[in-house]
Amino acid sequence: MLGLDLGLRVAFGQWRASVLAVLIVAGVLAPVLVLWGLKTGTLTGLTDELRGDPRNLEIRLVGDNRLGPAELGALAALPNIGFLQPATRALAARAYLSRADGSGREAVSLLPSGAGDPLLTRGSIPVPGGGEAVLSSRAAAALRLSVGDSSRLSTQRENGAGRLSVDLRVVGILDADLSPSAQTLVAPQLLEEIEAFLDGFAVPRLGIGGRAAESRVSAPSSARLYASEIEAVPGLVVAIEHLGYDTLSQSADIERLLALGGRLDEIVAVLAALLVAGCAAALGANVLAVFDRQRRAIALLRLMGGSRGTVACFVLGFGLATGLAGLGAALGTFGAACGAINRFLPLGLASQRPSCLLPVPQLAVAGSATLALVLLVTLVAALRFSAIPPAGALRAE
Repeated sequence: MLGLDLGLRVAFGQWRASVLAVLIVAGVLAPVLVLWGLKTGTLTGLTDELRGDPRNLEIRLVGDNRLGPAELGALAALPNIGFLQPATRALAARAYLSRADGSGREAVSLLPSGAGDPLLTRGSIPVPGGGEAVLSSRAAAALRLSVGDSSRLSTQRENGAGRLSVDLRVVGILDADLSPSAQTLVAPQLLEEIEAFLDGFAVPRLGIGGRAAESRVSAPSSARLYASEIEAVPGLVVAIEHLGYDTLSQSADIERLLALGGRLDEIVAVLAALLVAGCAAALGANVLAVFDRQRRAIALLRLMGGSRGTVACFVLGFGLATGLAGLGAALGTFGAACGAINRFLPLGLASQRPSCLLPVPQLAVAGSATLALVLLVTLVAALRFSAIPPAGALRAE
């Protein structure tokens, strides 16, 4: 179109004004992108680090609690429960693990596992069934065990009146960061049998004698409990404590991180609003100054039959050219700043995530908003200049 072509010619002809417009756009957009990228990169990195460790989803019940069907049902009915597995009392969840030939001996904590166990999701480790176990890295390294090896779990009653020993095939090994201590995940049935054995009852499946198993009245004393997502942990802790249980969790750290994210959103939004307002004012003044010098050209264009729309496109062509150039300069500056920040100011997380980053969709939103602002400012100027009568413009000259 004629108007857009003329606007582009003005953008190249009035290069000082064009450079000023480009610097205005880039000078506002680049700092906003860097702040937004720091907020996104830092918080995303920290949040992903929390999400990547299932232990942050865990809510531990303190002490031994008698958890009957009603109590377990109340816990299971809470919203955002991701995993709930009844467990025995702590004293019954201790045993010794050795190699199948009896060599080596490592004290381990026993954890009941089941479908959906968060500790098994990384690496797609299978849920241990009867005669199987998943070991922590520490336990596996201490006994030099690998997946597929056989091991032997053993314990004895306090009075030495009996000994329980069972062979377990290793079906998985947890990453070191998931379980830094010596732990063994087993089927819940085995833990119940160990607790019964320690209480002096018979364990027919393992050929161990004792008091009649039918006379034993038992209920879980604890539970392994995990939230479905990081954001749900604080609320779930409150709900569990409302039921009368004391808990241990990472709730406080998670709340601080989530609150920090909200505050940073507010800070970036306020700074962006101030910068955008300044950008609009400076850009508007620059466009008005440029086209005030083009009044004669506009008058001649109108006298030669140019419509108000052509004049508007004349101004918009200048705004579009300088806006695109400013956007390109801002993105280039943002890319260089991100590279420097990520190189010299790393987060130091295990995931090696960058400190400053913006996904492509967010960059697209920022770019579209910038062009919309530039076109809006130039449109206001376009409406002003297109409304001037040709004769009036010539007289003004």
